[in-house]
Parts: sequence; structure tokens; C-alpha cells
Amino acid sequence: MLCLACGAEMRLVEVVEDTTMLVSGYEHQTWQCSGCDTVEQRTTFIRKKPFDEKLRDLMERATALKEAVAESKQRAQFNRNWDKLRSVPLPSASSEALSHKDGDEPVQSAAETAACPAPAEHNEPIAPE
Repeated sequence: MLCLACGAEMRLVEVVEDTTMLVSGYEHQTWQCSGCDTVEQRTTFIRKKPFDEKLRDLMERATALKEAVAESKQRAQFNRNWDKLRSVPLPSASSEALSHKDGDEPVQSAAETAACPAPAEHNEPIAPE
């Protein structure tokens, strides 16, 4: 802001909230000129958020933070469960089953064994299901 008397820059030296108005957000500002030391007082409206609006904003931020924490915990639990599932060995690939097989014979999974049932008698053909 510039001084009306000499045109030099004005400095803000004091701010006092005005409580006499019916509407909040007004303040009395005291400005002093850096060139000629002239003092001016002005009443200025500044937009202040009411207490209810500030409280609502804080509550929304707190709720969003709680939701983010809950989602993070759910993801961490999912990752722990997933790691546990991946670390459990499959029953068809156990070390006991592999040690009893011949080296030349291919290893069949449980799904392949169930898909090809053995014939009831040695000469009987397998009927498609």
C-alpha cells in the first residue's frame, strides 16, 4: 500500500480485531509511511472461516485419515495372508511324494491323476465321461 501524502510504501504496524460490528471478520489496521511517518488507520474486512466451518473441515480431514489408515491396515493384512498362502507347500509337490518316484517317471499332479481314472480290469477300455 502506498502513502497518500508522499507515495512511499506503507508498513502495517498494528492489527486489532473489531468486535463492535455485528458481522465478524472486520479488523482495524494501523499503517505507517516509511518516508514521511504519516499514520493511517483503516477498517478492513478479512474473510475468516467461522468456528463451525473450521471444525467441519477438521472432522472431514480426520475421517479421511482414519479411512486411509483402515485401508492401509487391510492391505497389510491381505499381504500377510497372501504371503502365508504362497509359503504353504502344495500337497502334490511334497518332498515325500517326490522321493518315492523313480527318476525316469514323470511326476503327475493330483488334478492329472483324478482326470485319468485307472480301468477296473486290465483289459477293459476307459470310457469317456
